[in-house]
Amino acid sequence: MKTMKEIFSNWRRFNGQRTGTLDGVEIYFHVLTTPEEQSEGFMYKPEPHDGFGLFFLYPEERQLSFWMKNVPYDLDLVALDKDLRVMEIIRLKANDETSICITNPCQYVIELRGGWCEDYGINFGKKFIFNEG
Repeated sequence: MKTMKEIFSNWRRFNGQRTGTLDGVEIYFHVLTTPEEQSEGFMYKPEPHDGFGLFFLYPEERQLSFWMKNVPYDLDLVALDKDLRVMEIIRLKANDETSICITNPCQYVIELRGGWCEDYGINFGKKFIFNEG
């Protein structure tokens, strides 16, 4: 179990809108840290443009599930382990209210435009690098 100091350190590192690269491809993202933000995700929001996403931050690795209620476009869900390596990519279908479970425990998730990972050749084991500046 992580201490509050470790959780706060992660939160500070990822809070707000940031940039990073996934296998060398730059993306812009907004960090979601609260359960309210995370449960809303892209609900009622316009389709993300190419290279923009949401970054879900959890205090430790765990089993996660997602759904697409009130999201009228497909998304790519990229599950990352504690070392920010891609563990799984799932195509989420528009308005699908079925709960989709990520196979392995993960600590971070990025949601991007549907098809983005295929377009840029992102697959298992690729590394996400957070741009500190």
